[in-house]
Amino acid sequence: MPNVKQFGGRLLTAHLWVGFVAAVPLVGVRQVDSSVSGLFPVLQSLVPLTGVVVAVLVVIAAVTSRWRLTVATGALLAVCATIGVPSVLGHTVAPGAMTWWS
Repeated sequence: MPNVKQFGGRLLTAHLWVGFVAAVPLVGVRQVDSSVSGLFPVLQSLVPLTGVVVAVLVVIAAVTSRWRLTVATGALLAVCATIGVPSVLGHTVAPGAMTWWS
């Protein structure tokens, strides 16, 4: 059975690390004040998409047995999930809305 780690070699490893390094500031830009006009609101809207890209990086790194990269991108994916999931699954109810007990 061929060694899966040899798939892509150093070039794939370099591309995966570049993707990881590029994703870190995109996740961090979420903490910048959103009242700032310009590029920051656009970058902040990319945080959920960055989470999807990081999830793909985790899968590729794990399948090709690049364990350091898998751990690093897995931690970044946890941060993306912590930031992104509450905004997607908000638990707000409109004023005056009926509830199940009324």
